[in-house]
Amino acid sequence: MITLLIKKKYFNQILNEEKKEEFRSVKPFYEKMFIKEPKTLKLHYQGNENLIVEVLNIEKIKTPEELLNSDIQFPDKVFRIKLGKILEYSQK
Repeated sequence: MITLLIKKKYFNQILNEEKKEEFRSVKPFYEKMFIKEPKTLKLHYQGNENLIVEVLNIEKIKTPEELLNSDIQFPDKVFRIKLGKILEYSQK
């Protein structure tokens, strides 16, 4: 299982099932991580909250326009991670 750090805003959107995709820049770090095609993903917020989420698909795509206009800088291509069911939520 892969663990990704995530901002509280996006963590809550995924927890509330408002957000069904997560994006990561195409970098060697993520290339290595996603080559194994994980079936689950652990999303960790620094406040010690964790979600374990089903991964439906991971693909490289051209960065969507809405991401180019966001507060985070993305390159021309990103990994789009399609999220499925929330399998577990924990808080320490």
